[in-house]
Amino acid sequence: MLLLESLAREVVARWERGDLAEAVRELDLHLQGIAEDRERHRDLIERAVGLYANDDIEIDADRTFIAASQEGAFVMGWLWVSRSDGVVASRPEEGAQSR
Repeated sequence: MLLLESLAREVVARWERGDLAEAVRELDLHLQGIAEDRERHRDLIERAVGLYANDDIEIDADRTFIAASQEGAFVMGWLWVSRSDGVVASRPEEGAQSR
């Protein structure tokens, strides 16, 4: 389960038990960290958009998640998979590939 999902579920559970404040603070800290990471690594996000975003891969620079290290980062993107035609993107350098 994603940490964000876990923290949100804890907010709901504590709402029901009546001790909500601590869970909301933990969720808020996590959300602040996500926003700070996105701003701190804006250059890597924009680079990912320029290199990989196309009709099959969507990267929203203002809403993405990023997992960065000293060497680079993983930037969240959405990969389009059609239900109807069986065509999906494989690797950006290869373009679309039929499966």
